[in-house]
Amino acid sequence: MSIFPTHNRNNLIFLNLFGFLLPPLVGADCAHSSGIHFPTRTGGKVTNRKLIFVLLTLILCSGVGLTLFTGAAAADEWVGGLPLTTVQTETVTGDLWFDATPAPNWGEQVVTKTFTLPEAAVAEPGRIAWARLYISAYCGHMQSDYAFSITNSWDGDNDGVYEQVWPETEHGAFQYFVDADWNPVGNDNSEFDGHGEHEPYLMLNDHENRVTSDYFMWYDVKDLISDQTINVNVDTTGSYDGRIKVITLVVAYNDPSSTTQTTYWVNEGHDVCSYFTEDNFGEAAVGNTSFGTTGLSEVTSATLTVDYMASNNGCYGFPTADNNFEYTGETPPVEGTFTNLQLDRDPDTQGAYSGIDSWNVTSSVTGSSDVTLGYARYFLGEGTAAFYKIPLAFLVVKSPIETSSQPPVADFTADVTSGDAPLEVQFTDASTGTVSSYAWDFDNDGTVDSTQQNPMYTYSTEGTYSVNLTVTNEDGSDSELKTDYITVTQAGQVATNDLSISGIVNTVPASAVFARETNPVKVLNVQNTGTATLTNISIAVYASDVSSGTVPVNTTTIASLAGDAKTTVTLIDPTIRDLEGGTVTYTAVIDPDNLIAETDETNNNKSSSAKPLRYNGYKGKGIYWEGGSNITTMHTFDLQGNLLYSTQPDSAYQAVGWESRTETWTASDLPVPDGSTIEKAFLYVAYNWDQTPGGYPWLNINFNGNTLDNGNISTGNGTLYRDWSNFGSYADYEYGLCVYDVTDKFSSAGNSLVMTPVGENKNALYPSTLVVIYGNENETRKQIFINEECDELGLSASSYGTTPEEATAYAPFTGMSIDVEKVTNAMLYSFAGSAGPDEGNLLFNGNIVATNAWQGSSNSGSPLVFEATNYINATGNEAGIQSTTSGGMDALQQILVIEYEESAPSAPVANFTATPTSGDAPLAVNFTDTSTGSPTSWLWDFDNDGTIDSEEKNPSYTYETAGNYSVNLTVSGSEGSDSEVKTEYIVVKNGTSATPALSLSASPLNVTVGEETDVTYTVTGDDSPVEGALVNLSGCATGSGTTDENGTVVIAVNASCEGTIIVTASKEGYTGAELTQQAIEASSSEPSSSSTVSLEVDIIPAISLTVSPNSLDFGKVTPGTPSESLPLTLQNKGGASIKVTAEVDDQENGPFITGLLLDQSIWSSYSKVIAAESSETSEAQLDLPVNYSSTGQFQGSLIFWAEAA
Repeated sequence: MSIFPTHNRNNLIFLNLFGFLLPPLVGADCAHSSGIHFPTRTGGKVTNRKLIFVLLTLILCSGVGLTLFTGAAAADEWVGGLPLTTVQTETVTGDLWFDATPAPNWGEQVVTKTFTLPEAAVAEPGRIAWARLYISAYCGHMQSDYAFSITNSWDGDNDGVYEQVWPETEHGAFQYFVDADWNPVGNDNSEFDGHGEHEPYLMLNDHENRVTSDYFMWYDVKDLISDQTINVNVDTTGSYDGRIKVITLVVAYNDPSSTTQTTYWVNEGHDVCSYFTEDNFGEAAVGNTSFGTTGLSEVTSATLTVDYMASNNGCYGFPTADNNFEYTGETPPVEGTFTNLQLDRDPDTQGAYSGIDSWNVTSSVTGSSDVTLGYARYFLGEGTAAFYKIPLAFLVVKSPIETSSQPPVADFTADVTSGDAPLEVQFTDASTGTVSSYAWDFDNDGTVDSTQQNPMYTYSTEGTYSVNLTVTNEDGSDSELKTDYITVTQAGQVATNDLSISGIVNTVPASAVFARETNPVKVLNVQNTGTATLTNISIAVYASDVSSGTVPVNTTTIASLAGDAKTTVTLIDPTIRDLEGGTVTYTAVIDPDNLIAETDETNNNKSSSAKPLRYNGYKGKGIYWEGGSNITTMHTFDLQGNLLYSTQPDSAYQAVGWESRTETWTASDLPVPDGSTIEKAFLYVAYNWDQTPGGYPWLNINFNGNTLDNGNISTGNGTLYRDWSNFGSYADYEYGLCVYDVTDKFSSAGNSLVMTPVGENKNALYPSTLVVIYGNENETRKQIFINEECDELGLSASSYGTTPEEATAYAPFTGMSIDVEKVTNAMLYSFAGSAGPDEGNLLFNGNIVATNAWQGSSNSGSPLVFEATNYINATGNEAGIQSTTSGGMDALQQILVIEYEESAPSAPVANFTATPTSGDAPLAVNFTDTSTGSPTSWLWDFDNDGTIDSEEKNPSYTYETAGNYSVNLTVSGSEGSDSEVKTEYIVVKNGTSATPALSLSASPLNVTVGEETDVTYTVTGDDSPVEGALVNLSGCATGSGTTDENGTVVIAVNASCEGTIIVTASKEGYTGAELTQQAIEASSSEPSSSSTVSLEVDIIPAISLTVSPNSLDFGKVTPGTPSESLPLTLQNKGGASIKVTAEVDDQENGPFITGLLLDQSIWSSYSKVIAAESSETSEAQLDLPVNYSSTGQFQGSLIFWAEAA
């Protein structure tokens, strides 16, 4: 039961109590009832107290038994179900073959199962007598109408193309046959002929139904089998759950070489055996299905097989469903067995939620009567293991083919015996006795024209024909000659042949029509069924969205087609559909202008199924997606310095379901030279196979202790790129790249990235890459282009509809011109996920410069490194990443680094800084050279007296006495020398002098909350600028900086609140200074910005009461005799003590308001205090006075009120 703690709202719980009340001195026996589960209801008084309802049900009877509902003969009279009945039975000379093993890859929404038929079944056309495909998938709930769709695809010739696709999009809620108030409900199937409004199963169409949480469907596939290997793909993508339980193929076939015959029964339904009938009716759910075996003889074997949908096998009886099951209500709740042959319950195969079991039942199949299979759930099962379903049962009986010691007697018939030429005649053998061979002579000319049992023959010319059939066995032969049996006449224009499409019309690939391109349409098996060769056969293809399908989009001509031959043609639909959406149906028509005389002009066309119109995600998204992008330039740099990158190894890849990942980069992974300036650092996080609802992963990403993202990355701090195939089995599996600017978080000493999922994890992670761009005056000039995107690529004409040119992502490098004459080196770093080994071609400026070039793995995200020096242009440079295998690759960031020749050395220009520049004697000063032009020597004169005091580049010097000192630096190099004199640069004071005070000012003084403002702070001492003073901010804004030689520092101030900002200035040797700035909220009319802080709290309700159990059965109650006491557990889940009282809602003078006792006192006096987070037990009892006169069935409600104690 559920409690909904809210403020000033009432909460209700219903506890079902029921039983039988017998009047005094009446010994009537009433049907037993227990365990009715009524749904939760809400209501009651509106106060500030918590409210719980307990529904009371009582049956008072006086010699009248309880009437139960009856309906369809489903095993489970409460839940419902569709009982199994025989849908196919016949006798064949081969066998009934089936593969009912559980669907593979339990838990996935896209599953392919491959069937291998017996060789004899497909040894020649026409052997298959009957075939059906069964599929079942789970929708996620016993009754609710959750989202459900399923697409079933059939490859019957093992060519890798699914020529038949069945999309099933219908779904609906399932209603139990009986509801909680014992009313017959069921399912409304009245829209289907012969069905009603209250049926124990839900029909979706003529080949699909639903019972409880499973959809079950079937397809007749006899004419779709043309190879021994069959592939079936089932896709439930988009469903709430969609786990696939059953993919079963059943095939009955003939084998002329067999010496035994097989009589089989396929019994089909969707039946249930649950514990609900036990709880509500006090009896076990037992189902049965019969097989019409009466009249069989010489049975040599009989095998019974069930295909069930449950995590636990059921119980079975045979050859009747007789049993002695008795409901006990204990553990197990049912005792007894099937009383005939109790079949073992050890399954042949058990999957997660389906299995098969089979038995040798030869001794029970005698032919003297029909046989019956009884089935029930396993009564010791608990949870999901207590639920049992069965959709299929097969009985296969074998017996010898009758043999005779006499020769056969020939006879035959024909479906037509006269007509215009060409006349097609179907002959049917009607011989008796055992026949081992046939010899047909259709014109009695002494030549055998066919050895088939039931051949078809076309008479092309007029005339009267005698037909002779000779049949033979080991005991002899016999002939039947029918003289002048066939008469063929000449019509005005003689039709000798017939053209038809015996295959299907399909797109390539079969799952979609693609926008922004042409589409191939394959017409399989254009057939000439006559004997004459036909020429110039025209074929036209129409598209439903072009002129409403009235004007062909393309035509072709078959030069010639011999009699009884067939061919397959492919036409290109040149229509360019700019946008995806809707569907397209193709129709192929042979001889659309009726230029060829045919025996049947009505069978010349065939249509495809409706195909969704989609963008093709396996192609370059910049061309083939509306609004799609190439891998474009996002960052450019022109500097002296370089770019470093480091990609984590393949072992860092994390498959779907990963729990956490830590990646580290050492200083040696990204060796930034000393003296360099970090210009930018980018972190590249790539992922794949993402199935997160909403399309974006939820991740916690932490770099060097800094949280980059914590939640849905689409609303986070990175730049996000995505791609997905958009059609087929993996239509919505997203690939993505998220880029973070980590410049201010990067450390040359080493870096760490920690990632964990937030909530449900439905993605896989590629290894991450860290890229650093640094400046260093000692290195050559570089131009750096960084392009970013995510483009999924896959090459396969049949599976993906792509050519190499189409499966190419392009990366144009823009934003800077290149001085080609001065380029010494150009390196391309082409990053791709799942690329290799020996996969992908690299293009540069239109040239294929490397083939099968990437050498990674399915787990890698590393780059192909290519020297592009010889291919560089001044502008318009473009790389191409081209897929070469159907496995596919994921094109990611592309980096082009252009290196220039070293510039001619320039004359040095002297400059320097010092810290500190003033203070008491003795004053130690550190000097730093900032000269340009690559000097090679340094001459320092710290007091400008003409004497060289140091030749170090960055020396230190101590001034011992007070004074103002000028400093001279002379630098020299191969191109000359230069001097810089800073007059009275160093001010040294006596140590006993007063400490000078700093002065501090700011411009502007005040700032706006939430708006970043550059504030210039000026620090002076004795009215002179002070260099090297530390300015620090606190309060409503933080930050710091050091003043330059002009005594100023610019700090970007971003106040987080309205109030004061305290600014201090400090420097050794000075008395510090302080000023106060004001942070003011922006007016409503001005632009503003905001920052969101996620808030989480776990609130324990002050008052929260639950009561269990939610149903009580008082059994049979006689006035004057108290019922047994039944326990109730009251649990306080709140944070404070509560006082609980009771109230009964019953009819006037009803049994509960009259005699319900709680803790041996009348309910109205009940009061109990329950401490926080604890529970108490109370006893409920029904004690009616001896003169209580009412009998029958009663219901009432027990209301528990909870309020603060």
